[in-house]
Parts: sequence; C-alpha cells; structure tokens
Amino acid sequence: TAHTLTNSMAGDSVEHGTQPSVLFLYGSQLGQAKGISEDLKEEAEEKGIPSRLVCMEDIKDKEVKFQEESLIVVVCSTTGDGDAPDNASKLWRRLKKRSLPPNHLEHIRYTVLGLGDSNYNEFCFMGKSLDKRFADLGAKRFYDSGFADDGIGLEIVVEPWKDGLWDALQKAFGNAAPPASESDETTQLKLPKIPPAFLKVTWDQAQSITSLEDDPFRLGQMVAHSTLTTPDAVKRAIDIEIELETPQEYEAGDVFKLGCCNDVAEVESVIKRLGVSDVSNRHFHLTVLEGTEKRKACVPTHLKYVRNLRQALLIFCDIRCGLSKSAIRLFAEYTSDQAQKQELLMLCSKQGSSLYMSQLEKQELNLGTILNKFSSCHPPFERVLEFLSPLQPRSYSAASSSLKNPSRVRFLLNVIPNGLSSPWLDNLGEKCTEISNEIPLKQVEGFCKRSQAHVHHVLGTEHTHSVCCLVPYIYQQNPTNFRPPADSTRPIILICGGTGLGPFLGFLEHRKCLRERDATTELGMAAMFFGCRNENYDYLCRSELESYVDKGILQHLDVSFSRDENAPSKYVQENIHRQREMVTRIICEEDGIVYVCGGNPNFIKSADEGVMKAIQEVTGKAEEELKSLKDQLKQQKRFNVEYFAG
Repeated sequence: TAHTLTNSMAGDSVEHGTQPSVLFLYGSQLGQAKGISEDLKEEAEEKGIPSRLVCMEDIKDKEVKFQEESLIVVVCSTTGDGDAPDNASKLWRRLKKRSLPPNHLEHIRYTVLGLGDSNYNEFCFMGKSLDKRFADLGAKRFYDSGFADDGIGLEIVVEPWKDGLWDALQKAFGNAAPPASESDETTQLKLPKIPPAFLKVTWDQAQSITSLEDDPFRLGQMVAHSTLTTPDAVKRAIDIEIELETPQEYEAGDVFKLGCCNDVAEVESVIKRLGVSDVSNRHFHLTVLEGTEKRKACVPTHLKYVRNLRQALLIFCDIRCGLSKSAIRLFAEYTSDQAQKQELLMLCSKQGSSLYMSQLEKQELNLGTILNKFSSCHPPFERVLEFLSPLQPRSYSAASSSLKNPSRVRFLLNVIPNGLSSPWLDNLGEKCTEISNEIPLKQVEGFCKRSQAHVHHVLGTEHTHSVCCLVPYIYQQNPTNFRPPADSTRPIILICGGTGLGPFLGFLEHRKCLRERDATTELGMAAMFFGCRNENYDYLCRSELESYVDKGILQHLDVSFSRDENAPSKYVQENIHRQREMVTRIICEEDGIVYVCGGNPNFIKSADEGVMKAIQEVTGKAEEELKSLKDQLKQQKRFNVEYFAG
C-alpha cells in the first residue's frame, strides 16, 4: 500500500531544557525530501514551534550532535534500488555501526517520513531502515512513521501525514496544541492559513539580460527519429538520436534528462481562463514582493529565467501537478460564487481531507481542472505562479555508447498517450525527418537553453525549419551500478522487456567498440532474455540484435512473445528456466552480473523470481540460502535493476 504506518511508541513529553526544539533532518537525492523538510520548517515557525533544519551530511561531532537532540523529524528518500541519498550515506554508515549500544538514542523521540517508489523492489528502503535503526538504538516514536509512494503520487501520503504531525509535536512538547489553522466563521471548517503573497511582477519595455551562468541545461538537436513498432502494436515505440551541444564521455545506461513542454492547448486554455491572453507574451521579470510576510521569500529557482506568462506555463511550470491545500485555500479567496467558494474551502479543510485525497488520486486537482470547474475563481496570475511546481525534465537511459560517438546519444522510448515528454519528442522527431539539420543554431542572447528551444520551436516555421529540432538536456551519470562492467571479460546476463532493451543496446555497442578498437579484446559471455508482446508487431531492433549475435558480441539471445499463441515461450522467466544451468553457472561460478530493465513492476518481479528459481533448481539451495545469496549479489552490485515509467 502507499501508506504504511508503524506502531507508535507511547512516551511522555519532551523534558524541557533551556530551549527545546524539533530537528528536521533530511536526506535527499533529487530535492524532494529537502523541499518537504523546508516546508515543514517554515510551517513550524508559523505555528510557533521552535525548530531547525539540517541536512544529514551536516551531522558532525562538532556541529549537530545526536546526543544533544531530543525531538527529531526525519525525511529521507531512497535512491537507486535501496540506496541512501548521497548526502545521507555517511550518517547511515555511522548509525549502522554494530559497536553502538542499544541505548545510544534512548533520549530521542522521533518520526520518519520515507519517500520511495513502489515500482522498485526496495520501496522506501532508507526510510524504513532509519525508522528501524532509531528504534533499535533506543529512540521512541512520538508519531507514526509514514512512507510515501512516488509511483502513485507522494502527496497521497505526505499531506495527511503532515496534517497529523503538528498535534503530535505539541503533545511531545507537553503543550496544548495551539490554533494551527483558522476556522471559517460559518461552517467552522479547520482551514490552512491564507498564504501571503511574495512575488512581484514588473513589466519591461525591453528584454533585460538574465545571468545564465548557472543554467543546468545544454541544447541538443534531434538528428534521427524512427518508429520501431507496427501500427498493430499495443504500444508505439520510437528510436531517437540527439546531437549534443558538446562531446560527452557518457556510459551506456547513463541518464539524460530531457526538457519538455506542456501541452499547448492546455496552456492556452489556462491563459484564457485566467483572463490574461492580451499580456501573455508581454515581457516581465519577477522579484520578491517588498514587505511580504512570507519567511525567507525568494523567487523560485524554476522561475528565475521566465520572461513571459506563456513561457512560464509552457516550459517551466507543471500545470498538471495537483494543487496543494494552501493553493486551494488561496483560490477560494478569489472565488465570487459562494457555493463554489464553500466547495473549495471544504476541499482544503481538515474535515475535507478524504475528499481532497480522493480528487488528488483522480488527478482532478490540477490548475486547469480547478479553473474550469470553479468558473467564478479568478486568481491573479502572479499568485498562481507562486504555487506551481517546476516542470521536471524526464529521464531516459542512453541506448548508445560514447565510444562510438561522444557527440551523439540514442534513446528508445514508448510514446505514452496523453503524456508530455514522449509525445513532444515524437512530434519533434517527425518534423526532424522532414528538414535539414545542417544550418547552425543561432543563439538568442539572454535566453536560457529551455527558452531558446521554445523560441526556435515557435519561430522556426517563419525563419528556418532546422531550429524546430532543439532538445534541452542535462547529463547525469547513473547513480546506480547500471552500466557495463569495467572488466570486459566479466560475463553478463541482460533481462529486459520492451523499450527496456534501450540501455542494453548501449551495452552491446560498448562491447562492439572495444572489439573494433582492439581485435584481441576478450569479451565475457553476454546472454540476453528479451520479452516482447508479438513477434510481428513489436520485436524491437531485431536485425540489430541478430547482427550482434552473428558478430559474437552477444553470445546468447532468447526472445519471448507474450501475445503470440504459437510462441515457444511467452515470458522471459520461461526462457530463464530453460537456460537455468547457464544462468546458474554465470552467477554462481563465473562471478557474472545480472541486469534487469523494464517498464512494468510485474516484469521486474518475474525476472527476479525467475533467476532465483533457476539457481534453486540447479543448486538445491534452501529459501534462506537463496535470500542470503540475493542479498550478497545486491551488496556486490551484481544484481542491478532499473525501472522506468511507461
């Protein structure tokens, strides 16, 4: 389930010293845990609760000592397949020390909010591990720990968990809970406070130049696009290639985050609904509103490059993200129809929590849906911008090797109906095949990379078609061990389904390049188990795989077809079972590495179980021995899993 609660441990209130306070302690890889912790800290200050905010990597003997803390709220994400965030790894290693006595943290009361993704095998592993370790060292929970699932939406757990935290904190402090929210006079709804305004819009006559030194994006150009499936396939898969702004020594399996745009029709609908069509292209810049009551107010990072409203909604803000209760509370203040206002107030109230969560799960609380449903709601656009989350780039694994060409990278992806990134890339790619890409890119002074891509995409038809194919990207080395082994003689088992084949094409290209550079290069055994639906519709990159087999780059290839009635095998685990002797030999005798990649949690689970069952049948190991072997393989980075949405 998305929300897993541990049993609370009863305890008395915190003993007050000179200045008791709560420590918000976070470990964050991509910024989500940090952002939640910052929100908690700010809300604690508003409620008059003394607090501090500390990153786990700042817990040092001379700075913040566990021995001096009494009340801790931990917010921690899980990265990779059960790994600690980079900024939490040192603290976690310290806490795991077996030399620590069982009463090491007995003076501490704590709670944990873990962030994870149930599509991975080790859901919320770090949050659950920290929760257990604190308890093992004598700490006592003052509030049920919660575990949020990014696979279905973190808010489903985070919002109600936050709602209940404040009363628990007040009880832990030994205080009667103060009024943490305002009440509507007529209905006595318990409502969040109306958030103070903090952004100011200044209209510019001319475009001012923004400093772009810290722009994380680079600008690539799509140079190839093809469809890999037939029209009869259940999913449409495409193969794209991007020319990078500068050469990049990446490894197969490394991640490139590709910037995308919101749907143009959705953006236009929001602009029209806000009543700002006449100024949507007018240039402005954002600053902090003078005299704002918001603590530590600043222009959000994702808005620092915004030049006009249309650009903000198209490129920088996630207009499909569910609105927070605070945002809905604000929108209610700009709703003239009393019945509609009351409905919005109920949505954001404590009494309406179940209604809020229900609509959040149904994706009925995004900006466009709220504005269309509540026709008398007319919030100022600058206030809307204050509450919109950044439109995050989408991550794709490299399906190529930089050994072949460090200036180009290839990706395989499914085109998701009603998605954002994949339809946008597909549309861009179809244009790319019709035009010349030889015309040099003309830089637009003062525009960040994402803005340049947008400007050229919009203006391209008026000037030169070549600029229609620009793709903003961020390169990120894969934080897990999902890359070809450094020792090319190491045997590998590649298990994939659908476009999960992508990174493994990069693995094979890497092996091919090594052999081409030195014909004497020894390559270890490479065995692939590939799952498709139908041999005639979606056997992706068939000729390419068969070529690798012919050249001895891929020594063993088994393909299964789940929707073919006459297929010899329907699922990858069937082929793994047939080749159980080989699989067991590679893993148990030859120090081989297993890689699994797919877009379906059931596929990942079946592949995992198929491998372990094969080993069990060959070796006769008992369940406990198998579990010990699996743990050992993971610890040695010899069983690596990568899941992708879609």
